[in-house]
Amino acid sequence: MKPDSFYERDDIKRIDKMEHAGDILNLYDKLIFYTMNRDGLLVHKFKNNYENYSVEEIAEDFNYSVELVKEALEILLKLNTIELTDEGFYFFPDSLEYTKSTTVGAESKKEQRNKQKLENSIKESVELENEKVDKCPEYIHINTKEEIQEDTNKEKDKNIKKEKEIDVNTKEQLYNKYNKEINDIIYYLNNETNKKFTTESDFVKDLIVDRLEENYTIDDFKSVIVHKTKEWLNNKEFNKNLRPGTLFSKNNFERYLNESVGIVGTTSSLLNSVLLEMEDD
Repeated sequence: MKPDSFYERDDIKRIDKMEHAGDILNLYDKLIFYTMNRDGLLVHKFKNNYENYSVEEIAEDFNYSVELVKEALEILLKLNTIELTDEGFYFFPDSLEYTKSTTVGAESKKEQRNKQKLENSIKESVELENEKVDKCPEYIHINTKEEIQEDTNKEKDKNIKKEKEIDVNTKEQLYNKYNKEINDIIYYLNNETNKKFTTESDFVKDLIVDRLEENYTIDDFKSVIVHKTKEWLNNKEFNKNLRPGTLFSKNNFERYLNESVGIVGTTSSLLNSVLLEMEDD
């Protein structure tokens, strides 16, 4: 839910006077909603890695022309309504502001209701088609080339769905395995930075689980949090980077950890294991 002051902002007033203002603001609303549960980042997951949305993917997934999406992103970046992170992700600061009044749980329930409606609609359509088939006279049908290709595509879709189901089950197992660590790390981050990040976000949980699976420890996370909080907390420009998406990303975490201990190219946990091996020798 937008605050009352949203349309009083200078950037929104300027957009409102543009030729495609309605489409740009409508797309912006959709992208804010999409990024609410992704730490404000416009990303999607592909093979267990988070990747940036391309302009073409945004256009296809949100039903806008490529030209309109390009224009909207250029305008939003120019007006500093959105930002580009060091990793090249689009960052929507407003999505973090709005999550203060829109709970993740409420949105999750809404998504479940919409999913159920869609499943019911598909089920009714299938039942109606089956009734039509039952009433048709029997006849011999030879599949056309197009029908064979369609069947092949359906089989591929089924295989992809099975892979996704396996991936979801594996993900839930990892969430349960590291549940305490996830809660401890986010609690520590919120306490140090005076922020309110949630442990309900799959994006946040994936970042933490991925680092823990790489044998980093809770102490490593705390070292990064303390180090960067001292550096950025009172810095107006960089304070926004005190978030899981920046601190715990694969590209940043090891570098920040090395900065915190003053060692280049070696993580604290790896260093400990090397020292133990030396002692055994």
